[in-house]
Amino acid sequence: MNSKFFSPELVADMLSTSKSTIYSWIRTKKINFITKQNKFLIPTEDLRRFAKLNFLFEKSKEKKPKPKKNIQLLNFLQVVVDLL
Repeated sequence: MNSKFFSPELVADMLSTSKSTIYSWIRTKKINFITKQNKFLIPTEDLRRFAKLNFLFEKSKEKKPKPKKNIQLLNFLQVVVDLL
């Protein structure tokens, strides 16, 4: 599986906590991480346990209706035609 990774700073921001808390979790191995080029990276999959981050994993079942025509583009083209 091709997993995405987040920096500790970004995870701290997403969880509304401090960077030092995330680094503490890394140090005490409460959260999984990898190191790449001397930087810590936290896999997306490890963030599943945080209810606040469920939006990362939910697949929207409702489909948004697509407009039949691009009204903005049509309005713009009408203005251009009117100017000619």
